Amino acid sequence: MVFLDVLVNYGCRRWLHEEDYSFDEGGDKTRSSSRPSQYPLLGFKDRHLEDEYLEHLVVASRARIILAYVTAILLYASGPFAFMCVDYDLLMWLEQLYRFMSDEQKEDFKESIPEGRWSKYFPNSWSTLYAFLCLVLVMFILGLVAVVCMYQMKRFEKYRTWIFYITPAMYLLYMVYAGFRFAYNNQSYNTWFGPAGWVFV
Repeated sequence: MVFLDVLVNYGCRRWLHEEDYSFDEGGDKTRSSSRPSQYPLLGFKDRHLEDEYLEHLVVASRARIILAYVTAILLYASGPFAFMCVDYDLLMWLEQLYRFMSDEQKEDFKESIPEGRWSKYFPNSWSTLYAFLCLVLVMFILGLVAVVCMYQMKRFEKYRTWIFYITPAMYLLYMVYAGFRFAYNNQSYNTWFGPAGWVFV
């Protein structure tokens, strides 16, 4: 969706602008139509009116957007991030131990790990996983800071509609990360719930 928004509002703006809808001083429409024309899913045909609508919407949605960022940070920090940090010392020790194993020992180690465990496929990459865990948390925090700055600072006032691109982009990046982890983690659910275990989890 974020790519569609950018494409529509910037790449195809000139071709999508098909009318100039305006109001007279008395509030009556200058056009015979009772309301401006719209594209299905793409907004108003008057792109200037679409800009005004988005500017109003981003201001009206201020509390909800900030609350969404704060909620996402708290849920992620108290959920996946905190859960993985509990075993940080142990997993770092296992990663270092794996590096000193012989090739035969490494194969035996991988075979002893059940399906769906990260250490079975990437036994030497726990530090990389933790780096991504921290990166995701930093991404959410920076997103919150950027949104607050756009709302509070006068210099960013004309760029406030970018919030509608920044927020979905962060959600998309997180879904890529979560999908990658789910591709491996869902195999471990099969041990308890069967082939469709991911549905229950």
